[in-house]
Amino acid sequence: MDIKFGTNEVFIFFLGNQLKKPLKCIIVITPLTQGGFLLSAKIGFIGFGNIAQAIVKGASKGYITPEQIYIYDPLPEKTELATRYGFEVCQSEPELVSKCDYVFLTVKPQIYAEILSKIKASLAHEMCIVSVAAGKTISFIQQSVGFECRVIRAMPNTPLLVGSGVCALSASFSTPKESFDFITGLFSVCALTEQVDEGMLNAVTAVSGSGPAYVFAFARAVIEAGEQAGLSAQTAMQLFTSTLIGSAKMIQQYGNCGKLIEMVASPNGTTEAALNHMQENGFEPLVKSAVQACLRRAEELSK
Repeated sequence: MDIKFGTNEVFIFFLGNQLKKPLKCIIVITPLTQGGFLLSAKIGFIGFGNIAQAIVKGASKGYITPEQIYIYDPLPEKTELATRYGFEVCQSEPELVSKCDYVFLTVKPQIYAEILSKIKASLAHEMCIVSVAAGKTISFIQQSVGFECRVIRAMPNTPLLVGSGVCALSASFSTPKESFDFITGLFSVCALTEQVDEGMLNAVTAVSGSGPAYVFAFARAVIEAGEQAGLSAQTAMQLFTSTLIGSAKMIQQYGNCGKLIEMVASPNGTTEAALNHMQENGFEPLVKSAVQACLRRAEELSK
């Protein structure tokens, strides 16, 4: 088999003993797609904080190239970092929008209205906005720019930074399937992805979007308690972080947290003593009310 690549076509020649002449098979590959990837798509990030850096770090591993990425951030240290990565740095939000096919709004929800006001005159109808903000709905974005633009809402979490994130996604009716698949693929390089109805994204925020902070807070408390019991900080951290990883794997494999607790807690033992103390002090109701507080705040941001 001989493969020859043209600009927009791949010619594959099959040579067989049964054929008196080569069989020519032409596979046409459009300039924008190959294997589901939008090869020439230009992707911009307004705001180059932790989430934006996590996304491009993961996606740059074979999914997109640095030449496809454009960055705008008002902070010099962020633009310097983008330049070191080989990304093109833009001088304003409208400049970035005018150059890109996809625009990620990786800024705080509180300044979304301001950013959308700045870029709406530069938005083309075939351009797609990708929002990672809690509470900012597709309807809010479309109303802010004045037309039913293409919008994909994504709710990733910070473990994207180490290639172990999760990300739930939802799209506007105006968004083509290939665009949604492309953005889903971009996140899937460094996260487990799940498509959900937009109405569920506030719940996703409360469970997985903010979830790492709950885990970090619990881990900090246990590690500090280990230090108070005489362990070094390093030993306490290694022991408990490995415990977290192993426990998470057990939940994924077995699924029943109650049964898993029973596997650890023997009657009148040390684990039961700790669990009873947690129960007496309202541990589970406190955690559930904290998740509800997160959910309420996401709903407030939607208004």
